[in-house]
Amino acid sequence: MAKEMNVDPRSPYENLELLLTTEMRPHNMLQGFIRPLYELARGENPVTYDISQAILGMQNANVAMVTGIVIEGYLPKGEVDGPIGAAVLGRALSLLGHNVDIMVDGDMDDVVRSLIDTLGFEGNIVHTTDRSPEELMAWADHYDIAVTIEKLGRNREGIRHSVMGTPLATTGEYYIDDFIEAMNDKGKLTVGIGDGGNEIGFGKIHDKVREIVLFGADCGCPCGGGTATTTATEHLFSAAVSNFGAYGVATALALGTSNRNLMVDGKTVKKLIEGVVALGCLDGGTVDPNFIGDDGIPIDAVMRVVDQLGSIYAQWNGSFDRHF
Repeated sequence: MAKEMNVDPRSPYENLELLLTTEMRPHNMLQGFIRPLYELARGENPVTYDISQAILGMQNANVAMVTGIVIEGYLPKGEVDGPIGAAVLGRALSLLGHNVDIMVDGDMDDVVRSLIDTLGFEGNIVHTTDRSPEELMAWADHYDIAVTIEKLGRNREGIRHSVMGTPLATTGEYYIDDFIEAMNDKGKLTVGIGDGGNEIGFGKIHDKVREIVLFGADCGCPCGGGTATTTATEHLFSAAVSNFGAYGVATALALGTSNRNLMVDGKTVKKLIEGVVALGCLDGGTVDPNFIGDDGIPIDAVMRVVDQLGSIYAQWNGSFDRHF
C-alpha cells in the first residue's frame, strides 16, 4: 500500500525565504549578515507565512506602504530599492480588496505615480514630508496595516544613518518612526522589510544588529550610536534586497490564496526599474544613473530571482504521479 505524503504546508514559504536571503552583492559591499539576522527575527514559522496569514485574516484594511529616502546630492529622487517593492506588494494588497496608500517624500511623487500607472492598480500617494504631530497621530488611527520597505529608522541617539554610517538630516519626514511606534502602541499590524539593519523594523532585534552588522554599534559619526535602528515592527523580514522581501510577501499571499495574479514576473520588474531610473531614481548600490538593477545586482540576476519565485509558486501548485 502506498503511503500518503504528509508535506508541511509551510514548505514553499521556507523555500522562497532560502532564495530571498541569499546574498549576491559585490565583494566590497557590506554582506554576510542577512541570514543570521533573518534567523534571529523569525519565530517557529517562516516570516512570510506569518505575515501573509495576518494580512489574509483582515478585510478592507487601510494600508500604509512606507518607503523611499531622498538624500540631497546623492538620491534626489530616492533609490530603486524600496519603492518598487512597495508598489508590487501594494498592488497585491489592492487586488485582495485593501485600500492602499504609498507614503513617500514629496520629491518622489512622479516616481511612485509611474509605478502605480505601470502596474495598473488602485493606489494613492501620500506625501510624508513636513507633516504635523497631529497628522501623524491621525495616520496611526486611520491605518490598520503599515509596511515599511527599505525605510531608514532612527538609532538610540535619534539619528538615521546610511548602511555605511553616514548620518542623515533630522528634518523633512524624520518623524516616520513615531508613526510606526504609534501603530505598534495601538496594536495595529506592522511589518518591516530591510536589508541593512538600519531600516525600520530591525529594532525588534536591535542588540543583535549592533553585534552582527559592521557599523551597527559604531557608525563612526559624532552621535556614536551606530546604524542599528531602535524602531521595531511586529514582523521583520531581513532579505538580501528589500525589494526582494516585498516580492516574497506578494508570493506568500499568492500561495495563501492560490492566486498567481498577486505576483509579478521578471520582465515586469525590469520595466518598473527602467521606468524609475529614467525619472532620476538611482540604484542604491552603485548610485550610477546608467545602472539598471537593484542594490548593485544587475537586472538579469534580479529577473532570475523574481522568476524563481514564480517557479516556487507553480511547482507547489502542480503535481505529477510517480509510480516507482
